[in-house]
Amino acid sequence: KTACCIIRFEDSEKGISWNEEIAEERISPLSTFKIMSSIILLEEKIITDVNNQIIVWDGTIYDNATWNSDQTLASAFENSVVWVYEELLSKVDKKVIADYLEKVDYGNKDISGGSTFWLDSSLQISLKEQIVFLEGLYYNHFSFDENTIKIIKELMYESSEEKYVLYGKTGTSSEGE
Repeated sequence: KTACCIIRFEDSEKGISWNEEIAEERISPLSTFKIMSSIILLEEKIITDVNNQIIVWDGTIYDNATWNSDQTLASAFENSVVWVYEELLSKVDKKVIADYLEKVDYGNKDISGGSTFWLDSSLQISLKEQIVFLEGLYYNHFSFDENTIKIIKELMYESSEEKYVLYGKTGTSSEGE
């Protein structure tokens, strides 16, 4: 079994799960770390406008065509543009990043794995830890700026119906099966 899913209902310990027994295994967060990265970038004022602040593409050609252009944080989040997050996070002191991970108790908090420590590298988090982080984020238990929370929810918004709103962030790895 290499995948699991846990869905929690708002204001409840109840939910639905599939293969929950592997939900405590720590793995690289991959693109889901762009949620935490975006928080850091907003809180540290590296990004002040997610839709209009341009991150200039250096001309490197990537296999993913959506990466081969100037980006905003919104487009980089939507398309999981690694080079944008690598570039922007390099502007934040490693101690500051470590402090944020400590504040939200983000997995093993290990950022020793180079400039993309969240991609099949040192940083590891379990699905259960991700859920605790996301619930804390949703209710802002971490006392981030309210505007940061609003922006993150907008970036993560997927769809809604009368009885629910779906937020998410996908990610994948080139390693493994």
